[in-house]
Amino acid sequence: YYSFSGSAILNVVVEQISYAWNYADNNDIVFFLFNVKNSNTYQLTNCRIGPCVDADIGNEAGTMANDRTAFDYTRNLAMQFQSTPEPGWPRTGVVGFRFFQGPVNNTGATVDIIDDQYPHSIAPGQPLGLTAFTIFTIDLDPKNDEERYQALEGMNWETGILDAYDQWGTVLPGDKRFVMATGPFILGPDSVVTLCVGTMAAWDTS
Repeated sequence: YYSFSGSAILNVVVEQISYAWNYADNNDIVFFLFNVKNSNTYQLTNCRIGPCVDADIGNEAGTMANDRTAFDYTRNLAMQFQSTPEPGWPRTGVVGFRFFQGPVNNTGATVDIIDDQYPHSIAPGQPLGLTAFTIFTIDLDPKNDEERYQALEGMNWETGILDAYDQWGTVLPGDKRFVMATGPFILGPDSVVTLCVGTMAAWDTS
């Protein structure tokens, strides 16, 4: 069990399993599997889960913070990279995070994803997929439970604007962080939901 200072304890247990293969098609990918269990005697509603990533490409200390973040909606793929050469780094490369598996919509209602470019609806019983991609910086971390939930929801907690998939990450360099989230769903008592994200490396975004 883990909580931030002053946050509510949800009685949710997260098991993380990391694995990789050495055969040609997958030998540059590390898979992170998260099993999320509700340890309460009651169900949790409007659940959202997602890994938060702070890749720190190259040297991110002080004024060197110059990461850029890109997002490919068609592949549920987030990328972090930089375009500024750095001493001691002949080539910094790109790290990618692809959303492979998540829960299904078990809310009994259609889930509507609000976004300025990729709005869509998810029928009951269908996989939710990546429902939010939220970028923030070290200076703009969500500070409490409400803001952290809004980040998982795809809402800008400073403006209150709901825009599920952030696209501004490549424009300005900085100490970028992002969360790849899915939801909402219902997690019954003593039940488990699984999330899988693949991490991969490449020389460039192409």
